[in-house]
Amino acid sequence: MQFSLKNIYHSIAGNGKLSDRIKESYKFSRIHIRKIALVGVVTHPLFYIYWDQVGDPVYDSLTLRIIAMVLCIPSLFPKFFEGRNAEKLLMRLWYLAMVFNLPFFFAHGLLQYANAPTNTLDYSFPWSIQYAISLMLLLLLVVDGIVIFLIYFTGTLLACILFWLTADTIRYDQINTIVIQFLPSYIFILVTGSIFNRNREIIQQEKLAAMANIGSNIAHELRTPLLGIKATAQGLQSYLPALLDAYRLAQENDLPVQNIRKGQLESLKNGLRRIDAETTHSNTIIDMLLVNSSNQPLQGASLKRVSAHQSVGEAIERFPFNGDQQRNLVHVNYEHDFSIYAVPLLLVHVFFNLLKNSLYYIEKSGKGEIFFTFKMGVNSNEIMVEDTGTGISSADLSQVFDRFFTTTEVGKGSGIGLSFCKMVMHDLSGDIKCESLSGKYTRFHLQFPKVTHV
Repeated sequence: MQFSLKNIYHSIAGNGKLSDRIKESYKFSRIHIRKIALVGVVTHPLFYIYWDQVGDPVYDSLTLRIIAMVLCIPSLFPKFFEGRNAEKLLMRLWYLAMVFNLPFFFAHGLLQYANAPTNTLDYSFPWSIQYAISLMLLLLLVVDGIVIFLIYFTGTLLACILFWLTADTIRYDQINTIVIQFLPSYIFILVTGSIFNRNREIIQQEKLAAMANIGSNIAHELRTPLLGIKATAQGLQSYLPALLDAYRLAQENDLPVQNIRKGQLESLKNGLRRIDAETTHSNTIIDMLLVNSSNQPLQGASLKRVSAHQSVGEAIERFPFNGDQQRNLVHVNYEHDFSIYAVPLLLVHVFFNLLKNSLYYIEKSGKGEIFFTFKMGVNSNEIMVEDTGTGISSADLSQVFDRFFTTTEVGKGSGIGLSFCKMVMHDLSGDIKCESLSGKYTRFHLQFPKVTHV
């Protein structure tokens, strides 16, 4: 039994500190935080009106519903909480709203109706169902089992305390029949739901780990021959001018050498440079695959102060464009420069991913260009990356940062590039947002906290 309970615990909890779990669960909810908050703001008054019309609302507290609505309001405006400290505040308000709206509110209502006189006791059954539904909603909004149980027990405990302090008479026999006897069922919902969430997270991690393993194997198998080809090309290129001079002298002195056409001589000169460029190109693609498949890219890395202009310039310089024609599609407005605390390599790879996506959709649409713009704000600075390719449909726009979601053709994308960008930006206490108009443009807004100290 001990072994089974241990397995259940690890299925729910996994690994990591509580603060990291809370942040990860918030990141999961952050994508749809406005929609979820809107549901809370709208449904509380509607349900109050509904119970007033068809039920007995004597224990349905309008005051508690108003407080629940007010706690949801900040999450309707996440843009007002940009910046590291403001984002932390929004995260705390979001968890407070979940504790109050889900386990606390419905547990308190259930206790009130379970403790009611006989004439209103029948309304306890709908509240039992609502309490169970609130737990299911909690499982949908929070992915970490430990955080789920923390929210559940905090909210339920506070509801019990408020009920105990305000109830004139406590009918323990009714509460035992209506609430306590169903407690194992509520715990069962939370345990099984948390295990399912944990298994879903494990599947995602295993997919990412498989991609990382495949990538590392490919890198191991390809890097050695690529480096050999590159070294050979560089060696030949260092001796080629002397060989060509010797060939020219031999021809001038009528020595018996095979004739090489002028065009072939030019191909020899440019071919070695192309081989060198192609091997660099291939190594960059391998680097992109390995970096993108990292689950914790900033772990163990030290942040450095870098220039926004320099980071974008380095990314464009190193990106493996398919010729000058593709390179000429990129335009940079080097007007407002600012400092960023980041891991330079990872920041470059963020721009790599955005460039790769933009070029793919420009090629797909047969038209378009890419624009980099720098903006300085009061609380944060921004780099905007815009392309005028196919754009993104409204149905897909909300999912573009989800891991393994992709709209590219099979074999053209893995669905991890933009999720990698979001992970890096959040780890830098920044954010990345996307807006698009199908057939017109796609804009990515990379928001960085201001660097105020030297």
